Amino acid sequence: MGASFEAAQLTPGPARGTEKGAAPAFGFGAFLGSPAFGGSVRRLHLVVATVAIACVLLTVLLGFFYYLQPTPLRVAVVRGSRDQAMMSAAAHILSQAHEPVRLKLVTAEDLRGASKLLGDGKADLAVLSSDTAMPPSGRTILIMRHNAVLIFAPDDKEIHKISDLAGKRIGILRPQPRFTAAEKLDNGHPEALLALVLAQYDVPAASVTKMRLTAAEIPEMVRQNQLDAILIVDAQEAPEVATAIDTLMRASGHAINFVPIKEAEAIVKRMPNLDVVEVVRGVFGGADPPRPEEDFDTLGTTTRLVATTRIGNDLAGELTRVLLAAQPGLAAQFPIANQIQAPDSRKDAVLPVHPGTLAYLDDEEESFFDRYSDLFYLGIMALSLLGTGIATMMGRLRDNPLDGVDEDLQKLLSLVGCARESRDREELDSCRREAEALFDRVLTPANIQVMGPVRLAAFGIAFDELRFIMLDKQSAVPTEERSPRAMYRLLNEALLPHKRGND
Repeated sequence: MGASFEAAQLTPGPARGTEKGAAPAFGFGAFLGSPAFGGSVRRLHLVVATVAIACVLLTVLLGFFYYLQPTPLRVAVVRGSRDQAMMSAAAHILSQAHEPVRLKLVTAEDLRGASKLLGDGKADLAVLSSDTAMPPSGRTILIMRHNAVLIFAPDDKEIHKISDLAGKRIGILRPQPRFTAAEKLDNGHPEALLALVLAQYDVPAASVTKMRLTAAEIPEMVRQNQLDAILIVDAQEAPEVATAIDTLMRASGHAINFVPIKEAEAIVKRMPNLDVVEVVRGVFGGADPPRPEEDFDTLGTTTRLVATTRIGNDLAGELTRVLLAAQPGLAAQFPIANQIQAPDSRKDAVLPVHPGTLAYLDDEEESFFDRYSDLFYLGIMALSLLGTGIATMMGRLRDNPLDGVDEDLQKLLSLVGCARESRDREELDSCRREAEALFDRVLTPANIQVMGPVRLAAFGIAFDELRFIMLDKQSAVPTEERSPRAMYRLLNEALLPHKRGND
């Protein structure tokens, strides 16, 4: 070759461009190997990695906050009833304790209205009586209290058994001091039970005059001799029951007779959603004689907190737990809340219990890990794959020392094409100068250490090709040539510092 690749720090000149109609030395392949393209790819990888990490963190945070958010449940209750006051107090207790379940009250005019709200999906829970038609999807969460069908009369009325009610006037007392126009007489909750009892004893319903009244109206009704007996359906421990009995006793001036329903068990055989309740001697007070004087059996119902099957088992179990835990605080405000208890855990119960409540009562609740173990495993696998991908992208973001070497190899190939297409001495000199600068920049000990034999061989072949092309182009001009072995000698000399370092 006329001029050797001398060790000179020359600024590489532009490769053969479009002058004289020649094709550009750097095509699309050269652009792919260019620093600009490499920087764009690295920036793209950085953006992708950042977005991926942000998405993962956002998903984890959203899942965490969603899991911590309390679940609101709508509770249908009768407007103005004791149950509304109790459930309102329970909602406040759960909120103050930051429990994972919250209650929101939805009111109805009567028990049938509350049951309809539950069946129509407008409520998640409802406080209902066992003698009220429940929706097919209703499942018991808790027993709020046991109610007794109590019939009592002043001793002077000579009412000692159910058959004595024929031709009498009976006042139907409600725990809540209000009635609704939507309720028809003989179609309400206590009236329906009274009709059931009268039918059992063959007492014509038409022979009994029924009227609704409040405890405050009892004295006036007695004074006007318009009242013979009173019916109330409530927990025998409720203070309202004792108050009504005491009011009737004072207004009439006579002792009180309690009418037992001795055939209550026979009624329950036909109506298994009802119960037989034993009224305990003296439960309504009194010392001599106590009220009542003897234990007796009567018909009974249960007031239940009922949930729809749309509530999952986990949520139902959690609701059972938090309400039982809130019972002491609730009983401090409403002593009747001491009656709250877990339902019969038998799976063949007449009024079905929610499976989530059964699991809680039987201590068969799944732990958090049991419930979400599959999600844990899938999440770990997804995070592992994502971590591998992010690590790969981050690795590509680091500056690779081979990137510059590959760019120089691409440039050397372009110089080979430039020399092959050159037509004058000036172009050959430009190619030579660029080749010399390229030779000095590439074949350094640091580059040789990372290049490996494949790239070294590629550079050697390209340099040899360029040398022979230039020798061929300059054959007419006498120059000081270097033998073909000179190139390999220079390569060996360039490799020599690296070899000595390894020795």
